[in-house]
Formats: sequence, C-alpha cells, structure tokens
Amino acid sequence: MATATATQSLVRIEDRYPVLAGDPKRLMTVIRENLGDLEISPFDFSTVKIPGGGGMSFQVFDGGNVEEVKEVSGIIVHASPRRGYWRASIDDTGGGAPPDCSSNDGVTGRGTRWDGDQDGTHGCATCALAKFGSATKGGGQACKMNWAVFLLWEGEMLPRLLKIPPSSLKVFRALLISLTTKEIPKHSVLVKFGLERAKGNGTPDYARLKITGWERLAPETAARVAAYAEAIKPQLETIAVAPDDDASGGVDLT
Repeated sequence: MATATATQSLVRIEDRYPVLAGDPKRLMTVIRENLGDLEISPFDFSTVKIPGGGGMSFQVFDGGNVEEVKEVSGIIVHASPRRGYWRASIDDTGGGAPPDCSSNDGVTGRGTRWDGDQDGTHGCATCALAKFGSATKGGGQACKMNWAVFLLWEGEMLPRLLKIPPSSLKVFRALLISLTTKEIPKHSVLVKFGLERAKGNGTPDYARLKITGWERLAPETAARVAAYAEAIKPQLETIAVAPDDDASGGVDLT
C-alpha cells in the first residue's frame, strides 16, 4: 500500500478556494439562510467515483458531463459511513430505486428489510444483512456500505461528493488515524487522492484508493474551513448516499 507524503509547510489557499476568502461569520449566515430548510440530495453535488471494471481513473460527474482524471484533491469538510439495502436486485429494478433500508451514519438503519419486518430503526452492527457473505453474489454484504466524503473543491462554493467503497476504507481510515495521532483535524489539510491496482477476491484486478500526499493549512485558513464545515454540516449529514457496487469481490478490507 502506498504511503502518503505529508508537506509540513503551512499553506494558504484562499486565492484558489473563493468560498474561504470572505468573512466566515457572514458565510455561515448565508449557508444557513439559503440551505437551512432545503432538502438536498446527492444529485445536487458533483460526484467523484472510484471506477469499477479495472479502470484506473476517477470518474468526475458534473451535471451531464463525465471527466476521467488520475488524481483529485480537496479539503474534507464532512465524512461519514452510509449503508443501503435493496430487496430487489438492480437486474429487476433497472436501478434508480431508493433503498428499502438505509443508514446515514452506518450505525442505525431505517426501513423494511424483509417480509414481516417492521418499518422502524435497526442496529446495523447486529443486522444479518450487514454480515460478509450475506450478499446473493460474491462474499460481500447484502446491505452495501461506503463512506460519503465531501471535499471542498478548488474554485467551487459547494463540496463535491467522493464515494469510498469498502475495498478502499482501510486506506481512508489510515489517513484519519494518522492525522489524529498528529492532533490535526481532517478539515485542516489539503489531501491528494490517487488510485492503485489491487487484486480481487476471485474477480479481476480493481482500483483502490491511495493517499498521494497532503498539505497542512495555515491556521487562519483552517479556521475558515472549520466555520464552513460547521455551517454546512446539517445539510450534508442527512443526505442519503446510495452505495456503489464494490469491485473487490467482497473481501473484508475494513
């Protein structure tokens, strides 16, 4: 697994991230006034996906356009695990249907999982559908999991959504642990993400996330990011992000 290279010099990036150039208090007011009662969906954000099928470039979905890039970078303003379970397969539904049971924090799910199940809350850790081997195909989980990572993107006012599948969670978690041991908040660094080729579990090789480097932000810049993240957090943490298929073949790499 590739090791990230950290740059110790403190950087200011307000010229490249206009959302950070203004008054943080005014920014928080604008976000709360404009988005406070607005229900936002994943389709309101540009999305960055790790490809399946052996591709080694990120797929950046922006409106109706799709761009393939080798590396992406941004500041993490929010990150949390998400789950989703569909009783009917995508072959039957054609895709696009909301999950029958879902979780916005990876801890508590809500929905109807099977015939006779109550439409209420369920603990994800003890749910049979969250166990590896419960999927009808491969050795993965019937209730699919990923992490929704919202990255503040250069030149843009709203973050982009990076969806991290189970096969790449170990890499992302290592980044969070590394920052924690250094007492650095995740919103205080500019992170560069790349992809590396990995072996599947009885499947073709697939792309796995790697951290190619990170730069620590200057204190004044980090404070502006913290204010932005705090203001937009209520909208981001309620977004239902449907997990993508994981190309690893169901290996528990988390």
